[in-house]
Amino acid sequence: MNPGATENCSNGIDDDCDGATDAADSSCTSACVDNDSDGYGNPGNVACPNGSATDCNDANGAVNPGATEIPNDGVDNDCNPGTPAGCQQELAEASVGNGDGGRQFPLDLMLMAAAMSILTYGTRRKARSVK
Repeated sequence: MNPGATENCSNGIDDDCDGATDAADSSCTSACVDNDSDGYGNPGNVACPNGSATDCNDANGAVNPGATEIPNDGVDNDCNPGTPAGCQQELAEASVGNGDGGRQFPLDLMLMAAAMSILTYGTRRKARSVK
C-alpha cells in the first residue's frame, strides 16, 4: 500500500503501488513455473493462476490439485496422497461388507468361502443320499 513496499502475492492487493495486483504483478508472476500450462506450478506459488497448490506432475496437464481422482487408474490425478489412486493390486483387494459394523473381508476370500460352501453342500447331500 506504499511505493517500494514488498508485494504480498496472496492478498489480492497492490501492496507495492505499481498498479498491478498479485497475479498481474511482475514480482509475483515471474515466480510461477507451470510446464504443462494447467494453472498449477511446481513448486506451487501464489503467482500461478490456481494459487500455491503444488502440481505433482507438471508434465501432464490432466494431473493437478484441481483434477478429479479417477479410481483404480494407478495415477494420483488430484495430487493428494490421501485419495486412493488405485492400482491392479487394489482391484484384487476389493472388499465386500459383511454387515458386522463396518469390518471388511477381501473379495477373493469371500469367493473362496462361497466355493467351499458349495462344495461342502454337494458332499453332504451325496452322503445323505447314500444312507
